[in-house]
Amino acid sequence: MMTNGELNQFILHYLTKDKTHSAIMLTGSWGTGKSYYIQNVLVPFLKEDHKKECVTVSLYGLKSISEVSKNIYLELRAKALSAKGEAAIAGKLIAKTIAKGVVGRLGIDLSVDSSTMQELYESVDLSNRLVILEDVERSQIGILELLGYVNSLVEQDGVKVLLVANEEEILKNHYCEETELSAFEQGWLDDEQKPRSVKQMSEDAQKYLSVKEKTVSDTVQFTGEYTSAILQIIDSFDNSMLKKFANDASARTILNLMDIYKHHNLRSLIFACQKSVDIMESLDAPYGEDFVESIFFGIICFTFRFKAGKNLKWDENEHYSIELGRESFPLFKFCFDYITRQYIDVTTIAATAAAFDKKKLYDRRKTIGDSDLQTLCTYHAHYESEVLQAVESIDRRLDDQNDISFYDYGAIAVYSIIVKHFLGIDIQSIKSKLVNNLRGRGNELQIEELFRVVIGREDPVIVKEYKDLHKEMAEALKCGLDVIPGFGYLPEEVNQLYDYTIENEDRCLPRGWYAKSLNMEQVAKMFLKASPQQKDTIRAAFLAVYRPDNIKQFLVADAPAIEELRGMIAADAETQTDDKVQALQYRFFLENLDGILDKLK
Repeated sequence: MMTNGELNQFILHYLTKDKTHSAIMLTGSWGTGKSYYIQNVLVPFLKEDHKKECVTVSLYGLKSISEVSKNIYLELRAKALSAKGEAAIAGKLIAKTIAKGVVGRLGIDLSVDSSTMQELYESVDLSNRLVILEDVERSQIGILELLGYVNSLVEQDGVKVLLVANEEEILKNHYCEETELSAFEQGWLDDEQKPRSVKQMSEDAQKYLSVKEKTVSDTVQFTGEYTSAILQIIDSFDNSMLKKFANDASARTILNLMDIYKHHNLRSLIFACQKSVDIMESLDAPYGEDFVESIFFGIICFTFRFKAGKNLKWDENEHYSIELGRESFPLFKFCFDYITRQYIDVTTIAATAAAFDKKKLYDRRKTIGDSDLQTLCTYHAHYESEVLQAVESIDRRLDDQNDISFYDYGAIAVYSIIVKHFLGIDIQSIKSKLVNNLRGRGNELQIEELFRVVIGREDPVIVKEYKDLHKEMAEALKCGLDVIPGFGYLPEEVNQLYDYTIENEDRCLPRGWYAKSLNMEQVAKMFLKASPQQKDTIRAAFLAVYRPDNIKQFLVADAPAIEELRGMIAADAETQTDDKVQALQYRFFLENLDGILDKLK
């Protein structure tokens, strides 16, 4: 893989010293920055450093060789006029399209016939110039005809030609064919490996490669130097807020996102930058750097998926989506609306910023580099004195609720209990502070965000203590359905359950659970004692929450609770022999629970 500098030297050597009378090809996937490299790196390098002119023409949509010649002539004419200062517009003209209204002002008569234009073209001097033909795979000219034209340029006229293409697309779209395997051929393969057909090179493909071999001496795979390209793209926008991201750290973050989403298209990055600038210019007040950072990187995350053709819908809370962005960089609703609907509701930005500030209460990025937490979680790799020191430090730091991220409270709960039992360290103070710091924050925090660390196959005593602490912390948040005022799981209270469920349905999805907040044993007893109408209401409450087909994305933590409930309902169903309607209600509820489990699993 060549760096941009190495590629520059390779092309310079071809332009000045190569005597093969052949063209060269630069190939790479769409969006990898080939055109950006040509325009912003190669052309300035050849022109400014080595006084070599380039004639760049896109073959996109061109239908004939005469059109190629015409575009080369127009590009040269525009450069000549620009050099002479005959027309201000000339310096801006890139002859990638044939537009009479533009080139007419340059004194170029496009009404001439093809032979006359060919004569004009043949009259121009292409020596000491590099002719760059871009978008080879997007031309409507047959590839063999095009290569024949290039061959005549390099062999007969001694012209230096650089072909810029996505050769994979040339072969895939036009020159590969699928051939059915014979029964005999399939008989040689294992059952698990048997394809119905295989792709193989067609006769046309073989002709293409044969002609290419005679015309193109070297083919270079373009990978691009993304870091420098990213920085140049960001710096090209005249916006002070965006320019703050023109640094190596931001470039590394973007590269990492490109790898995560397997999307290295620089055009998508340009699109994301433009949308970010539009939104930044519409901000109605100064906001924190982390908020602006999430605007930018959240848009990049969404854009990489959006430009990949994914059908993305808003399905989270009213302010931001982790699913459409990332945990570190959620996509804000006003950004989503602008990208998908070209509309910005500036009145929601302040509320979104406030919601974002609350989210930071459990920002996992705080954990990075926290030596106390790392020591606690890897206690087995440290001396006892080091672990004790870390526990004491965490205990002190919990006095400040803004110090340690709430996101780490679950990990602290797990590992504090473990080191207590293994090392005999007193953690009662830590446990009390974990509970007290969460008290009353049910509207700010999602309990499942705090308990992403799952306890392993530890001693039953450790497991029980952790479950008890987990329950205390969850109750302190006061965000579960089991704290419905006055709700006692009585049949006559089923309407109270249903009404509360419907009113809080939109809160269940973002926090990640519903059933696990209820006492399943009490629900089963309530269902057993309920009338047929009351049983209908209970079933309706569950179906209201688990109605969407994509609930696995949100409520997967409920699966164990639903399984527990189903087991108890199935056992009770065996006793329903006296009233056929009641027995039918049990059958209906079991079918409902099976359907919910299918969605969750």
